[in-house]
Amino acid sequence: MSDAAAPADLGMTQLTPAEASAKLDSLTADPAWTGQLFAGNGPTVREFQDLVAKKFEGNPLDHIVAGTPGFEPPMIETVTDGKLSTRNQMISAAALRDIGVSPEAIKQAFSGQQETREVYDAVKNLKADRLGDKEWVAKLLAGDRAAVREMMLMNIVLVNGFQEKAA
Repeated sequence: MSDAAAPADLGMTQLTPAEASAKLDSLTADPAWTGQLFAGNGPTVREFQDLVAKKFEGNPLDHIVAGTPGFEPPMIETVTDGKLSTRNQMISAAALRDIGVSPEAIKQAFSGQQETREVYDAVKNLKADRLGDKEWVAKLLAGDRAAVREMMLMNIVLVNGFQEKAA
């Protein structure tokens, strides 16, 4: 293939996903550009496809955790070993964000990141103490946002387990 026939890069390789997103927002706000896109103009369609691909480049979990607008789950997805599908991860992440769980904790929930044995034991004891506190349990059962968030954070740590120390 000659250099003249090679597709133009349009500077996509130097853009970060955030820059690609900003450029896409700017271009889609331009009626002339969107007119070319909807008319099927080859270079404009290619630019759009390249910007969308760049916008969602990287780890899909980062987009799930952040709730990136426009990030879509695959049409067909097979998961194994008790993993959640991308769509269910997106729904769960949104629910966790709604109760105030931090992005870091959401990522920990989905990645399976484990804590040290000491942290795990401290959280296990905290959960036992909380469940022994009738006032706290009443708040939890009443849907108190802080109590629900605290229970969720404890469960994230406990479900993921702890790291065994290397021998």
